[in-house]
Order: sequence, then structure tokens, then C-alpha cells
Amino acid sequence: MKEKTELRKGLRYVGMLVAITAVGFVCGRLTAIGEDGLVELAATLENAIKRALPWIYVAVFAVLVALMFKSFADVKKLERRLTGGDGDDEILSQIEPGMHLPLLYSNLLGIVGLFLLLSCFTAMLENSTLYSPALYMVLPMMLTMASATLAIVIQKLTVDINRGVNPEKTLSVFDTSRERRQKFEEESDEIEKLKVYQSGFKAFRAMQRVCLVVMVCLIPMTFVFRVGMLPMFICTLVWVTGTIVYSLTAIRLDK
Repeated sequence: MKEKTELRKGLRYVGMLVAITAVGFVCGRLTAIGEDGLVELAATLENAIKRALPWIYVAVFAVLVALMFKSFADVKKLERRLTGGDGDDEILSQIEPGMHLPLLYSNLLGIVGLFLLLSCFTAMLENSTLYSPALYMVLPMMLTMASATLAIVIQKLTVDINRGVNPEKTLSVFDTSRERRQKFEEESDEIEKLKVYQSGFKAFRAMQRVCLVVMVCLIPMTFVFRVGMLPMFICTLVWVTGTIVYSLTAIRLDK
């Protein structure tokens, strides 16, 4: 077991070295292309992405909606088996983790959809004669409204299943943030709280790693897209905010 742990650590460091080497190689190649070549490459990539934005939104919407309904249908099927008395303990152990998937896909649909909506608006405002208003404004707005509606419906149905499986739960998707926190503290046992706390800590660690990767990736991107300081500032703001909130919360809990 100890040897496997050491092997994982060694592979992790090797992966970091490979990633750093790759970044250095990319930066070197971009420098070799020259300023004129980089500007031309950046413009070509940007135009290609902007032309495909509406269709990317349609594809993302279709995939996430399909996954959302598929995962909810699986949970609903397990609920029917549970109410029919078909292996209560076994089915219950499958329902509880399965309920997270519809909520995950619905949240992703809202987050990615908002990003694509703003991207379409940005492309439309930059060149209103090149991009069709129907594709870059009307279609994204319709998809965004449909995404929000479907997300709320799926979340409510999933929470209803949770309340049916656990009658002591009274949480609703229409509760305010304060009401949700209060109900969670009152209705959850220590194991459920520990799961949420561990998930929150892992999310914080993932945020730190993603911010680090983004900052590293912004180095070669400054040569290609002329991104400037704004993306770096936003990434730093997210990183610093998460770190400060985590540290202050730890200090408050230790008092």
C-alpha cells in the first residue's frame, strides 16, 4: 500500500514536469511564429468559434437535457421499486447517490448556458451585420429560458423523491438560502453533514487547482489572444475570495 502511494506521488510529479515542459514548448513555438502570425491565428480561431456559438449552445443543451432526464428516469425507476417493497435497503443505497446526478446536470445546464448566452450576445454586439439576430439573440434567449424552466422542474421532482424516501426532510427548491441552511442543520444527521463538509472541502481544493491551471494557461494565451489583465484579474479574484472565505471560516470555527 505504501509503495502504491509513493508511486502515485512520483507519477504526479512527473505529470507536473510534463505539463510545465509542454507550456514552455507552446510558449516557445508561439514566440517563433511571430507577432503577425499570432494575430492572424488568434483572429482565425476567434471567428471560427463565434460562427459556431449558436450550434455549440444547441448541442450542449441537447446533451445536458438528455443526461438530466435519463438520470432522473433512473432515480424514478428505483423509487417505484422501493415503494413496491423490492429490496428496500439495496434500492435505497442506490437512490440517494443517484439523486445527485439530475441536480448536477441541471446546474451545469444553467452555468454553461449563461456563459454561451453572454458569448452570443458579445459576438452579436461586436458585429451585428455579420451575425444574425435570430441565431445570436433570439435562439440563445429561448434556450436559456428553457434551460431555467427544465432545471427548476427537474430539481423539484428530484427533491420530492428525496422527501418521499426520507419523510423527515422538508427541504424545498423554493426555500431561501437561509431557510435551506437552517433546515439542513436541523434535519441532517452527522453522517450527512460530514458528506457535505467533505464535498465542500474538495470543491475548494478543486477551485484552487483550476485557478492555478488557468493562470498557467493564460501565459501562452497572452501571446495569441492578447487577453490582457482582465482574465488574470478575474481568476485571481476568484482564487483570493475562496481562500479568504475558507480561512476566515476556519478561524471563526476555532474560536
